[in-house]
Amino acid sequence: PLGFCNIFAFRPIIAKFGHEYSFINWQYRSLFESDTPATLRRCSVRDHAEDALDVMNGLGYDSVDVMIGHSMGVSVCCEFALLYPDNVGSMVMINGGHGHLFHTAFQPFFRIPFAGNISESIVNTLLNNNPKRVMQLLKDLGSNKSVESLLNFVGRKTGTPYMISVQGEGFYNEWVQMYFGGLSSDDTSANSYCRMFQELNAHSTYHLLHLIQNKCLLISGGLDYLTPPYLMKEMSSKIPDSEYHCCFLSTHLTLMENPDFVLEKMENFLGLNQETSLN
Repeated sequence: PLGFCNIFAFRPIIAKFGHEYSFINWQYRSLFESDTPATLRRCSVRDHAEDALDVMNGLGYDSVDVMIGHSMGVSVCCEFALLYPDNVGSMVMINGGHGHLFHTAFQPFFRIPFAGNISESIVNTLLNNNPKRVMQLLKDLGSNKSVESLLNFVGRKTGTPYMISVQGEGFYNEWVQMYFGGLSSDDTSANSYCRMFQELNAHSTYHLLHLIQNKCLLISGGLDYLTPPYLMKEMSSKIPDSEYHCCFLSTHLTLMENPDFVLEKMENFLGLNQETSLN
């Protein structure tokens, strides 16, 4: 997912299936330790999908049995399936959409005319006002003892037993430090992070979703403020071989907030496929 420099977001999945499957993960171009292209035009969703194939081939794989995407990863999954349908078996997509991010961001129940202009303005303002400093401020806020105690309390009271066993009760605080700590590590990553929201707004696969022939599991959060649940419901209606599930009380972090729900749906879904390797 966009903004993570490691496998933190997927720990529940790895803990559940890691004993029998192999995983591949990479950092998007221009973020963290990945190279930055010479031109900003080479940081599109399509470029990230092409990178996925390069990473697979570099590790000696011609194809993967399952591709998992969260948030921006959903857009990358759809693009990958349209570009390289024979290089992926099935896909698990969590908390994402089919494109034009600003048109639906912060509109959890229905689209609001011109609301996308607000999201666009927020991103532009960040880009013009030192994004790295903003990320550092958010990281420092999360390091405040009162905020840290509050996040630990929320994690202890709302975290599922499985999530606490995998991440500990401080997983929300760890998420804040991991997320904003990585983005505040250098100017390139912070700037690229903001620009990728612009790329997500410029990108769309909606008109081509009916061409995706891979099996797809789509999971949304009923209270997702960034990629509202109706987006994945629309995707499910277009993708021929797909199933859709909504975790009604989760937001954009369904895999953290209710991993049991996601893992149960994944387990049932993967039971329909060959039990080979999960990437």
